[in-house]
Amino acid sequence: MNIKDFKKLKRQAAGHEGPLTDPNEMLLFKPSTKQEIKFYEHLATRHAIDNTDDIPLQDWTPTFLGILQENKEQNKDFDQERVIERLNACSPTSLTSKSQTDGNVYLVMENLLHGYVRPNVLDIKLGHVLWDDAASEEKRIRLDEVSKTSTSGTLGFRICGMNILKNTNVQELHSKYYEPEDDGYIFVNKYYGRELTASNVTDAFDLYFGDNNLSLQNRNDLIHMFSKRLQLFYNTLLNEEVRMISSSLLFIYECDTTRWINFSQEQELIPSHVSYDSDEEGSIKDGQSKESISGKTELSRMSIIDFAHTKFTPGLGIDDNVLDGVESLIDIFERLKTKYTI
Repeated sequence: MNIKDFKKLKRQAAGHEGPLTDPNEMLLFKPSTKQEIKFYEHLATRHAIDNTDDIPLQDWTPTFLGILQENKEQNKDFDQERVIERLNACSPTSLTSKSQTDGNVYLVMENLLHGYVRPNVLDIKLGHVLWDDAASEEKRIRLDEVSKTSTSGTLGFRICGMNILKNTNVQELHSKYYEPEDDGYIFVNKYYGRELTASNVTDAFDLYFGDNNLSLQNRNDLIHMFSKRLQLFYNTLLNEEVRMISSSLLFIYECDTTRWINFSQEQELIPSHVSYDSDEEGSIKDGQSKESISGKTELSRMSIIDFAHTKFTPGLGIDDNVLDGVESLIDIFERLKTKYTI
């Protein structure tokens, strides 16, 4: 397969243009930077943190497979079958011998949306500070103003965008904040999130979880599931010395009701590519099933994405900039749990 056969990623909720996927939409090819590639490569090869039972950071990220450089001869005929085998085996390995910086360089990862029929997608940018040390003075001033005038400053997070099925809550949304698509979806742009305040930001979550096809019980299950994930992710960050500038939490859930009938939400708390411990006979403990990329049964997921400005910072302690945003989200979901209680 040639990279020219790839197509634009569907259901992108925010971020820059450019992510591609293969014809089967199993993999994600994201134009990347040297810093982001370095982060993923280090994350994939480092040892687990000792003395903790918390979920490791890599289990909150998309499964990383390596890098693909468009102008390299060895990449012109891309061996998708080999990459998918690696993804199913959860064994990240670089496709090239080292990180390249010339030409179009793509991170190769699992497509988090693969297996969903009608996904609702939400992108939440974390942090009060939105620039790193490499930013120009002009960019720092501009992003400081964005933070100061939005929930980035007050809550430590900001809604960056959504790609959701149109629901009844959309009628309360000004037309400048969204664009209708031709398949019943709407794209909610970044300006919606920039004008939200601490007092009305829960409206955004009502919009996101407002799919008319799901029952109140379904929505209640989702709110409780994401609340648990946020607390687990918070615990993960307490064990990490890392600075994640402008990274986002990506929320996904299934709106196709037939899938809700067939699968139990209880199986989905931890991301599906986590490495489970096996007993002596090789079976997965606690009744969990380790799913392949071609057969996901999850109904929802929360992942941390976008690491162009992220780096490990040993000796500098925890990342309060990101933790503040996650704390605010935990508080909001506690309120939402009360609101959606049956």
